[in-house]
Amino acid sequence: MDKIEIIKLGIFRKFACILAAILSIVNLYAQDSTQFKQFFYPSGRISSQGYMRNGTPDGVWKSYDENGQLISEGARVNLELEGVWKFYREGKISSEITYRKGKKNGKSIFYQFKENQKIEENYIDNVLNGLRIVYTLSPKEYILKSTPYIQALEDGLEKEYNSQGEIVYITQYRKGFIVFRERINKRDRQGFKQGVWKAFYSNDKLYWEVPYLNDQKHGYYKEYDTLGNIQKIEKYQNGELQVDAPELARLEIKTEYYANGQIKISVPYKNNLPEGLCRIYDSLTGKVIKGILFKDGKEVGGGLVDEFGYLQDDWKEYYPNGTLRCQGKYRKGKKHGDWLFYFSNGQVEQEGRYTNGKLDGDWTWYYSDGQPRLQQSYFEGQLEGPSTEYDEKGKILAKGSYVEGYEDGKWEYWEQNERIMGTYRGGERHGEWKSYWNTTGKKLSFKGSFVNGLPNGKHLYYWDNGVLREEAHYNMGRRTGIWKKYNEKGESEVQITYDKNEEEERYDGVRTLPKTNHSN
Repeated sequence: MDKIEIIKLGIFRKFACILAAILSIVNLYAQDSTQFKQFFYPSGRISSQGYMRNGTPDGVWKSYDENGQLISEGARVNLELEGVWKFYREGKISSEITYRKGKKNGKSIFYQFKENQKIEENYIDNVLNGLRIVYTLSPKEYILKSTPYIQALEDGLEKEYNSQGEIVYITQYRKGFIVFRERINKRDRQGFKQGVWKAFYSNDKLYWEVPYLNDQKHGYYKEYDTLGNIQKIEKYQNGELQVDAPELARLEIKTEYYANGQIKISVPYKNNLPEGLCRIYDSLTGKVIKGILFKDGKEVGGGLVDEFGYLQDDWKEYYPNGTLRCQGKYRKGKKHGDWLFYFSNGQVEQEGRYTNGKLDGDWTWYYSDGQPRLQQSYFEGQLEGPSTEYDEKGKILAKGSYVEGYEDGKWEYWEQNERIMGTYRGGERHGEWKSYWNTTGKKLSFKGSFVNGLPNGKHLYYWDNGVLREEAHYNMGRRTGIWKKYNEKGESEVQITYDKNEEEERYDGVRTLPKTNHSN
């Protein structure tokens, strides 16, 4: 080996040593940044274990109580809770909660063993949305109750079930308040059906209803389509179908068939005229392929219908004279997507978007000449956001905003020669309100304050020449103190003093007669 080769070998060895040192440092740093860690109770038992990244839990983690029983387990991604986390109590699983980016998102399950129940809930960013289902666990598992929620409030049809899966109570909610509650599908101690029985479509629309007496149909059987239109009525007497019931003679379903025996068309009739949803079927599959809506014998709509009777995709509806009234799309029987509505002259009357049957986003209404009449914004069927109303010449009549369906914040109105302005809170006037004798806002016609819709404090009214016309006083909606009225020259005309019961105590300084049991 010559001298040059020896020098090259030495340089290579030094480089190899330096590279090994660098790799060792990198590996050490990697081990320090992501490590499996265990924490312990004073007794020496493990309290928790999992992976740490830069000193913060990241990855799968498990926690234990002092007896060594599992308390929780789940994963973190980018230091936030992610995926299904399981929680335990006394060795039994108590809940399974789905997280996304640290918030409840998706299905969560809660177990209440003392109550013998399991609860399924759905969340969107920590807010309860969708069906909340309560199950009974034993001796067999079945649904006890299902309740629809929108933004953490009960909204829709709640159903309660018995152990046979039959609905026994229905409760209609709107924004957390009960609209009505009804007991249905009753059985007596012998198991016989008694009273009104009902069944529902998956969209909670009534499918059919019929009264029972001692386990036999007794009364009118009514069947509906997914839009709520009656498709069939039959009368029963102690379980016997009354074929010739005179009161039903004017309502019937007429059906035509293909040569292969498949149903071709099914049309409901009332007073010998088509009424409701006519279904047209495919000759091979037997599935509904089209629907036509009739009212008083005239076609008022048409489009696609699925095999379950839901209106789907493109639909058009018409005025009785045959001109187009509206057009848009359906999804499972509910308006969905962009819709247009027309005047009978063909001009657009309103346009906007639906989401699952509810107004959503920006909507505009028009006058029959095409001028905008009203512009509003919606969210899940409620007014939400700015609103502007115009007259036929394009001048603004009202302008403000809504929050959850109620006027909220600053509003302005223009009525003839008067301009009114003030603030709302939850749909009630709240704070100072003013009105002016002209739209330029130079001469006051009124000034006063409100609290939750009730007049409060001093209210002043002015003549159009700027002179004070009336001075009134309120205490949370009740008249109080001295009320004064002036003529157009500013001269005092009347002074009335009200007592705490809103009764006139003095009139122009003279005490009024006290009311007695004989007063009119």
